[in-house]
Amino acid sequence: MDILNMIQFLIYQHLVKSIYDQVFVPFEHIESYVFELLILVPIFYMEIRIYILKIHKNMFH
Repeated sequence: MDILNMIQFLIYQHLVKSIYDQVFVPFEHIESYVFELLILVPIFYMEIRIYILKIHKNMFH
């Protein structure tokens, strides 16, 4: 995933979160934040690892 895709994903994520916050108003913001972290951290960790591996391949080839 390149930088542009990551930015698009972040924008998309922000839109989803704003809709989520509007629909699930009774829920505490902390809950949605924790929920988001649980899902986003593993995804971003994998994406960043893949991205770093690509950079390394480009550097050494």
